[in-house]
Amino acid sequence: MKSRKDFFQTINNFPHSLAVYFTFTLDKEVIEKIAENSYGNIIILHDYRQGVSLKNNWNNRVVCIPVNTLSQHQQNCFHSKLALLKGDDKAKLLLGSANLSRDSFSKEKEICFESDLEFHSEFYNSVVNYIESVIPQTHTSTEVLQNAINKFRFSNEEQKKQTGLSFVSHSVNTSIADNVCNQLQQDEQPILKIASPFLSADFKTELSDFIKQVNPKEIQLYLRKNYPVPDDFKTFQALKLFQPKSRSTRNGFHAKLISIEYSNKEVVFIGSANFSRQGFFLNLQQGANQECGIIISSKQKHILDDWFNEGWEKPVTINEWTEDESLSEQTKEIFQDEPYVWAEKLNVKEAMLFFHIADTELLNKVFADGNKLQLKSKVEALNIYQCNYKLKSETILIKIGNSFSEEITIFNAESFEQRAKEIGDSLFFESNNIDSVTPATLQEAVEKDGIKVTTLGAVVVEPPYLEQYFYNVKNRITLLTRRKFFSDFHTQELQTLLESISGGEGIYFITQLLKCFETKKQTKLCNICKDRIQKLLSETEALNISSQSFNTFFKNWKKY
Repeated sequence: MKSRKDFFQTINNFPHSLAVYFTFTLDKEVIEKIAENSYGNIIILHDYRQGVSLKNNWNNRVVCIPVNTLSQHQQNCFHSKLALLKGDDKAKLLLGSANLSRDSFSKEKEICFESDLEFHSEFYNSVVNYIESVIPQTHTSTEVLQNAINKFRFSNEEQKKQTGLSFVSHSVNTSIADNVCNQLQQDEQPILKIASPFLSADFKTELSDFIKQVNPKEIQLYLRKNYPVPDDFKTFQALKLFQPKSRSTRNGFHAKLISIEYSNKEVVFIGSANFSRQGFFLNLQQGANQECGIIISSKQKHILDDWFNEGWEKPVTINEWTEDESLSEQTKEIFQDEPYVWAEKLNVKEAMLFFHIADTELLNKVFADGNKLQLKSKVEALNIYQCNYKLKSETILIKIGNSFSEEITIFNAESFEQRAKEIGDSLFFESNNIDSVTPATLQEAVEKDGIKVTTLGAVVVEPPYLEQYFYNVKNRITLLTRRKFFSDFHTQELQTLLESISGGEGIYFITQLLKCFETKKQTKLCNICKDRIQKLLSETEALNISSQSFNTFFKNWKKY
């Protein structure tokens, strides 16, 4: 569990090339704090009504992408909160109740689950699947999120089930509550603990059905001070109510927790979902929020005792509880009316400008660098509009009506992806063309600059192309031999590279790759190499090498 003080330190301490964040709300100050503590590229998905206009995207290292829920209506929202950081040989997951907003880090009121994840674990792949599932609901002209999924995905690795720990989210037919109920025992009455800053005023039948399934002998309800208790709870005889002490860090808490404690195990939910109809009980088809969390089912009990036992007044009954009815209005999410803008480079000449403008009267009052814009509706029901704009510089001054005037920076997806290669996402990237394993690139570098060799105090420039190529291949194979994992992005990269090389150099290089990948048992990468070698053998008549001869040679050569 991470507090506000070490959330950013955790990010800083975990080396990673890529991170994806989910949040409901966000603030520029928090984005900057994350960027300061991270060397990798950053993708932030947020509810489409809660965006910010970015002037500083950290040299195309940070991109914010709006997203709506699957069944969008006026009151539901994209409410998930997580961070998935990709390292070289494992990932880091941070998941809980905290948005990327100033308020979430202003005091100790959130809860966060932290875990290192192996790429081959079923849990890790469930998180990646969830991130991928929201791509159709995003509003962007780029492919950065899909490319990120390919870098997160390691389909060559056999998935291993992680017992006692499950990643859960709403699906079309399944709610968070359904996932929790799948962990219940039927032979014992547990103690049910619920901590939620917001509750539904009317649960319909969902709450009573849930209580029947859990069949608790006692319910402990942890609420904000004087929060109204729904009627369905009031009928339960063994109900204990807790509110924060006056000077406790639990005041104004935002954590969402459920504990179901049996004599021999405990089932715990930690996540983004409030204990409400839209947060916890409905599925996506029914118009639920987009939520996620983890379920821990463990024989180790008292997992959350530190949280439940500190900072609370003594429990009271429903008859002793004082209610403030005005607090029930807080169950409704508040969406900002202020417009915001994001821009993405399409090509060398144009950018795509996107706008979220809730007030339609402002649509004819939108200017970019002093030029009036004609906006087209992208998704009218969501108040999202767009227009193409001729590129003049990396920044644009946007004015909307009389109250909005901000300079924004155009996001360049090519620069984002290029930087990813430079910091280690690529198998074959070289900052200097003279070190390339692509024959055409190396040939061009040799012809242009030659290769500088120091001999007896003099610098001699000579172009020994083949010697340099063999040297580059040897170095690249050495680096690949040290790599532990290969992602789907690497599979695509390998395929693209091999299509660009041919001739004897190509066969030599691919043979070296094939030996390396066979040693590492990378079947998919091996098959790509084999297919390309067979094609090159048939195309390179001058070599006069049959597939059978090559296979015999390779079988004996790879022993050495």
